[in-house]
Amino acid sequence: MEYGNETQEAGCESQCNVLASTPIHNLQFTTPNPQTTTHMKTRFVYFDLGNVLACFSLDRLLQQVAEVVGCSREDIKLAYFEEDGIQQRFERGEIDTDTYYKLICERIGAQPDRDAFFQATNDIFWFNEPILPHLAALAAMDFPRGILSNTGPTHWAFCTEAFPVITEMLPTNHVLSYQARALKPQPGIYQTAIQTARNVVPGIQPGEILFFDDLPQNVQGAIDCGIDAVLYNDQTDVAAILTERIAALS
Repeated sequence: MEYGNETQEAGCESQCNVLASTPIHNLQFTTPNPQTTTHMKTRFVYFDLGNVLACFSLDRLLQQVAEVVGCSREDIKLAYFEEDGIQQRFERGEIDTDTYYKLICERIGAQPDRDAFFQATNDIFWFNEPILPHLAALAAMDFPRGILSNTGPTHWAFCTEAFPVITEMLPTNHVLSYQARALKPQPGIYQTAIQTARNVVPGIQPGEILFFDDLPQNVQGAIDCGIDAVLYNDQTDVAAILTERIAALS
């Protein structure tokens, strides 16, 4: 899971607006304002997991893990995100869950209860309700779609179990960093995403793939690989973007 945008959690939470309670059959797609940029029509849509499908709180993670371990939040932050990059190695698929737990324990100099530790690290998410009508509209059309995310096996398992609507709306085409063994914004994971889309839509071009992500560097990395990527935040008019890009919604 990408931790580079700590301020995004508030924006993600603030999106819980009227869209979240709009019946799917009443969902209206509006025509976007004319733009100077011309986009190819979209034939496949990817959504990021963290802060797009499910919001998360880094502050909550640090606090909960510190309480379980019995040390400071700063110690936890150092163990997770600095020195040799244990978290990145885990999300890149270089180490498994057992090794990840062992290395974190060695780094913090303590061995907390394993179940309590993973509960503290995983229970930091809440479903982003405003995205649901858009997922449901695409699902109703059986429009080709998937997930493209930096994540590890424990966060993925937690989110899909806690929020089954994610895999109900996006049941296949999951390009996950720990399985792809590459992290956004590295080109490798985008190439995997392009190939995954081509397995579903033969002959699709990168510019026909639309991708929503909350981090500018990941959006730019996708654009550099030819993908039509959009920065997602609480001001993003997803309905207008889908209407502009998808012929069936125009």
